[in-house]
Amino acid sequence: MKLATSLTENMETAKSLLPIGTSFDIITRELLLGKSRACLLGINGMCKTEVLQRIFSDLQNPLYMENNVVEQLQLYMQARIGYAQVQLEQDWDNLLRQLLSGPVLLLVDGFDQALVLDVRSYPARGISEPDAEPVVRGARDGFVETMLFNANLIRRRIRSPRLTFRLCSVGTDSKTDVALAYVDDLADAGLVKQAAESLARLQVSSLTMGAKSLEELLVKKRWYNPLPSMHLTERPDVACSYLMEGHVLIIVDNSPTVLILPSTLFQFTQSPDDYYSSPLVGSYFRLARFACILVSLLMMPLYLLLTSRYPDVSARYHLADSADAGPVTLFVYVLAVEFILDLFKYSTAHSTSRFSGSLSLTAAHRQRMDGLKARRGKRSRRDTPAYFAAMYLLTVNRELYERTRGCFLPQGLQFEYANVSGISPHNYTLLSAARDIYSDSTKVSASDLARTDVVDTLAFSLIVNALLIARYGCAVLEIGERSRT
Repeated sequence: MKLATSLTENMETAKSLLPIGTSFDIITRELLLGKSRACLLGINGMCKTEVLQRIFSDLQNPLYMENNVVEQLQLYMQARIGYAQVQLEQDWDNLLRQLLSGPVLLLVDGFDQALVLDVRSYPARGISEPDAEPVVRGARDGFVETMLFNANLIRRRIRSPRLTFRLCSVGTDSKTDVALAYVDDLADAGLVKQAAESLARLQVSSLTMGAKSLEELLVKKRWYNPLPSMHLTERPDVACSYLMEGHVLIIVDNSPTVLILPSTLFQFTQSPDDYYSSPLVGSYFRLARFACILVSLLMMPLYLLLTSRYPDVSARYHLADSADAGPVTLFVYVLAVEFILDLFKYSTAHSTSRFSGSLSLTAAHRQRMDGLKARRGKRSRRDTPAYFAAMYLLTVNRELYERTRGCFLPQGLQFEYANVSGISPHNYTLLSAARDIYSDSTKVSASDLARTDVVDTLAFSLIVNALLIARYGCAVLEIGERSRT
């Protein structure tokens, strides 16, 4: 549908296409350019108000606008609007897409074209290092949710005239901007053409989850296949390295993740740190990652094989607690342990900052615990997970540590040496829990832990952490530290 020459008719059409007057973020402003009537359409918060004020202060300057009428819109744009990003458009579909993307529309009475002023300014977060791809050495910047910023980060590193960003729109409702980035003469022309045609054929209302939604639309795979089908990155240096190798990038607006085409298994074993190390060290770490893949695939089946079919080997190396457990029992046990560990890692990774670091130690707590370990030395019979769980509780604060430091003897813990005179209820709860965990007692029941008048919130969190240490060992503390960092 094309614009009409009447401003009144155009505004009626705009009101029928847009919720003007209903949606608070759509702004309109009637203007006079000399004697010519005009109207401004824009999205509040997505345009630079300072730039617009400067443009219209020049357009309405009485020194050269008095008794003046706009006769030719093209010449008027070239002579009076000095802003760089301005164009003429007369199709309503293109105008609506431009308006909802951020630019401002200026409709002038008597013309079937509108001025599109690209003064958009998106809300954006600062450029920082991606949490999912940290490096010891190297660049500390990362992609953000604004496509233009991401393209600038790539263009800043590759200042080649052959670097190309082909823009298209995906989604009948969202009209999300998607860009194909490649270096001409390096990327395969057939791959670029196939990717562009695949994006053009997509029939979807919106890309709700950004790059992840686009990945699922482009790559069809079985529902039971858990392996990734496309390599993703949030680092500009990694994306640029793939561009110079002839790969094609897919950049999705509103997503900090960039898709890399084509993808191979070897890409998932690479790390940016490899490029900042010597070839020998980088190759060693890549081989170590390949070995980790094999270990993760074979360790659990090997454990089940040894414990179920070779009980003498299992007994010699203490692989299973019970020799009477059959293959089915061991299989269920392994699945239960895997599920609990996955649930624990998921909860620590997705909980808020108030609780995500609950398993990590403060500097003073770690200093007291490490100092106690160093003074007591190592003894295989004494150093059980229950011993370290009790140590975790008794070194939580300075007061409790001073009251119970005499309990730590070379052969183990003797709680009768604890000084309980005048002890606070909080510390007494921790002392009782440490004694019960160490002696494998059940004096503190689940109902007692649920009572806030007996166990406060901080004590409850510490006791749960100690129970995890007693069950899985001190490795859970390392998991807590990694989830916090």
